[in-house]
Amino acid sequence: ADPKNRDCDAPGSWFCRGQYPPGMQKILAEKRDFSQLEDFNKDEDDSEYQKKYFENLNKKKKLTEGKPTSGPKKQPWKPRELSPQVIAKLNSEWKDTEQTSGMWSLISNNR
Repeated sequence: ADPKNRDCDAPGSWFCRGQYPPGMQKILAEKRDFSQLEDFNKDEDDSEYQKKYFENLNKKKKLTEGKPTSGPKKQPWKPRELSPQVIAKLNSEWKDTEQTSGMWSLISNNR
């Protein structure tokens, strides 16, 4: 995070709230904060916005309902069979490193 985007309560303070980078200001200016449907204390009427919002949700749901997913169905993973020669070659290249010791620790402790 760019230190220029920090908004600290005092210079050098440990408490600095973050803020969005300047490049996002245009997008953020167009946003609309969420409010409860039952908020009777608000002055503005956003029923048209809510109507469009829920229409768009329903459109997306209708487009995806009943349609098969594109592409082939996923098959369950199964390990491939290796020949004894390939296994011997892999075992001859094995080295005891921090990573292999860590993996062995995870496997042997059933984690």
